[in-house]
Amino acid sequence: MPAENRIPGNLWVEIHKFKIRNGSIYLLGATGVPTATLRDVEGSVQSHKGEYIGRVRISSAALSDSINAEEISSPVKCSNGALDLESITAQFSGGEIHGNFHADLTNSELPYRLHFEVTGVNINEIVSRGGGILDRAHGILQGSFQLAGYMRKPVVGRRRRQSGDQDGLPRSIPDAERTRALDPDRRIATARS
Repeated sequence: MPAENRIPGNLWVEIHKFKIRNGSIYLLGATGVPTATLRDVEGSVQSHKGEYIGRVRISSAALSDSINAEEISSPVKCSNGALDLESITAQFSGGEIHGNFHADLTNSELPYRLHFEVTGVNINEIVSRGGGILDRAHGILQGSFQLAGYMRKPVVGRRRRQSGDQDGLPRSIPDAERTRALDPDRRIATARS
């Protein structure tokens, strides 16, 4: 290749504005099968004083074809090698989700933290699609969930169940904490109390 047609070794490209419309995102599990699907993704970010700020909206998200969230949105900020979704909101089985997400993109293991609170979620609507042992769970879910881990490793998280009923018997567990781990297929494995 002639010298005048070569790309200089010190070429730097900076994107000032990025926009996506009508996108779909598929998160693949260990077997290569999608475990989560995000549909009608729209959003934009633009450079502002050394950081990227913007907003993302997702029409619907499905986890393993059984858990669905709709009307997901959040401001987006990417600064100093960190990605933050600071105010996530979504509709979920008749209730609402509010939370935040942080990822350190400078670390090769890609550590992240996710915290969200759910209110008014109809457990009956979730279990009708999920089946299995959850068929006996009924009620309205309210609680707070935290997940932390590395995007390149398995996930370990905590949940605090504040109220609900199981097997038709009302239960109130204000500060009970349980540890849950997600297996490689991303199915929830929990110990029953």
